[in-house]
Amino acid sequence: MAYIQKDKVAAREAYKKLTKPEKIGHLWYYYKWHVIVTLFVVIAASTFIYGVVTRVHPDLTILYLTRQPAPRDHIAALEEHFALHIEDANNDGRLRVSIMPISFDLNQPNPDNMIMLQRLQTQLVSGDAKLFIADDMFLDRLEFEGVVAKSALITNREYIEQLDLFVVTSVVYARNTRGRHVERHEREHENAERIFKLLTE
Repeated sequence: MAYIQKDKVAAREAYKKLTKPEKIGHLWYYYKWHVIVTLFVVIAASTFIYGVVTRVHPDLTILYLTRQPAPRDHIAALEEHFALHIEDANNDGRLRVSIMPISFDLNQPNPDNMIMLQRLQTQLVSGDAKLFIADDMFLDRLEFEGVVAKSALITNREYIEQLDLFVVTSVVYARNTRGRHVERHEREHENAERIFKLLTE
């Protein structure tokens, strides 16, 4: 035990005699993985917190589901137009509609199809979208996924001639609608009903 103590004292004295660059090199040699892991955890946590704090929650999320990709200016114009007819669901003082276009054709082999299908399923599970604008293929897909038949109560479903698409509203409540977010999601559903009426009247 005494030898160990002497070794520790000698090591401490030897460390004190090192120059500043030598001390840094010594610490890096013995603790580099501790430093790297700590930095990684701090950066990951900071990124996550920043994303949560700065995330913008739209007052209404719409899935725009078509075989062919919708032009960006068409989506942007719809978002702008729909925003004039909704209320502030998240109380942030802004009116914002987010339209998420998802496009693929299950009848046409394409490696991107599986990616887009996964994206669709992720959105359906999240429950963020309260309104669906879809062509006939995607309407069948929504029925297959149970969104418009089993797990959700569909309040409205109409064909919109000027878009040549169907518009569908759902009152399904996903897991993320529980707790303090219930009121916001209810207001989002009300916004979905407003847009449905706007398109069908």
